[in-house]
Amino acid sequence: PVNQIPTKPTTRTAMASAVTEQHAVRQVIVIPVHEDPVWCPPSPTPGATLKQRLATSPPRRSSEEQQQRLEAAANKRKQRLMSALESAASHNKRARERVFSIKLQREQQRAHKLSEINAKLEAAAERRLNVSRGSPSSAPKSPTLPALDAFSLPPSSVDTFPVVVHPTVPEDGAHAMEESRTVHERLREQLRAVSSNVVELAEWMKLPVTLELASEFLALHDIEPSSRHARRMLALVYMSNDSEGFFDDSAEDKIMMREAKRLNAILKKQLKRGAAEEGESFSAAFTRAGRFHAAWASHDVPKQAAQVDAVVERLGQEVMVQRSEQARQGGDPEPPEELLQQLRLIGGEQAEAAVRAQFLQPWQPIAAPDLEARVREVATQAMWDAIKEQVAAGEYGALFGVLGEMQQALVTLVAHSEREREDFLDKFDAKFIEQQVTHGVLETQDVHELISYLVNTIRGWQAAADDADAAEWAAQVEATLDGTKDMPLPQFIVEHLLGFLPGAFARIGRIYQRILELGESIRREREQPSGPATLADALA
Repeated sequence: PVNQIPTKPTTRTAMASAVTEQHAVRQVIVIPVHEDPVWCPPSPTPGATLKQRLATSPPRRSSEEQQQRLEAAANKRKQRLMSALESAASHNKRARERVFSIKLQREQQRAHKLSEINAKLEAAAERRLNVSRGSPSSAPKSPTLPALDAFSLPPSSVDTFPVVVHPTVPEDGAHAMEESRTVHERLREQLRAVSSNVVELAEWMKLPVTLELASEFLALHDIEPSSRHARRMLALVYMSNDSEGFFDDSAEDKIMMREAKRLNAILKKQLKRGAAEEGESFSAAFTRAGRFHAAWASHDVPKQAAQVDAVVERLGQEVMVQRSEQARQGGDPEPPEELLQQLRLIGGEQAEAAVRAQFLQPWQPIAAPDLEARVREVATQAMWDAIKEQVAAGEYGALFGVLGEMQQALVTLVAHSEREREDFLDKFDAKFIEQQVTHGVLETQDVHELISYLVNTIRGWQAAADDADAAEWAAQVEATLDGTKDMPLPQFIVEHLLGFLPGAFARIGRIYQRILELGESIRREREQPSGPATLADALA
């Protein structure tokens, strides 16, 4: 029937046949058809509503529990920080002890090696003297090493330098060839003995006999036998042997390391074959390396100076950290001699004396409310001291900057009146004063007149409450001006003008402070009037 609504969806089956060229394939296609337009898949079971979930959720923690959790977290974080600080302090202490121990060992090893080399050289010189006198029975014996102290380091196993005996050659040409061969062999054997240890290499380079031997080698290869060239050649050899510790990853250092290794390789080949020349000559290679060294030094010297300054500053900070700890514990200050010794070795005696004097300065306890004022006072005094040093050295740039700031501060007070502003700038113009000083036309009398004008202007703008202090200050300034009329201008600037400016700035700042206080009192009076509200109340 047409009006009957089926309770279940019905389906209609359609059959289709497809015939191909090879064989027939029978395929059944089932197409579901929903004749009921209202039918839809059943909805999933709805979950709990937001209201129900909120009703069943656990109650929130109270404010006391939250405060306890915050305090526990803060205590845990504090414990972690204290543990990290203690670990870092212990690590720094061990590092300082290790550095001091290594330096002490190196000093002992350097002193022992130097005495050993000197003994060998003296023994070699004595053997050569005996050979030249015709007593072959006294040559060559192993040199006697100096006795070692029970607490000194054991001597390093370094082969003794071989001593080449100069035979007597009647012909001048043969004698020259023998002498040149001797220089090459001596230099080669000594380099071979010390090149494996950079500390021994550095000590060997400092010996006068080493410089003399290097100069003789350079002379044989048509290079000026000066100590400067000998030191440069030995320095390049040291750079090649200690390239990892001497150079960093910068482009300049990589280029210089390559050139130092190149020259060292050519030097070894030249020492091996003697005076003969093959391929690139040592003279050309040394000239090339010298050019690279000069260019590298122009960049490296400022870099090393900056590194030294950074290390000196860090050591000074560590010294003052210990001073702070001693002040916190109480008692007399005890300078850390170990840090001061490192500072003296790196920055010199002047840097060490400056840090020591700063360490021994008395400390003054300052309350927390007075800390800001104290810091401002110290910073201001330091600024004026720096300006005074510059002016005493003939540099007036900072002084002109201070005068410009004073001019700007005073002009702001009269910005409401164009006439007063122009009148003030006509009498006080810092740029014009700088031009007068540059052309040498400024006189002491001109500075006196300017100071008198500034004193009268600042005193006239002071509040009535500050009139007594301003009058006393003006009288002192006028007395100083009366007694310095014949004083030369540079002397007057250093001795009196730089003393006048801080007082003037202080009173200008007081003027601004009074203006701000007046504005604040007016604002409070408008918000909460303290007088009668009406005219009737005022007349009552």
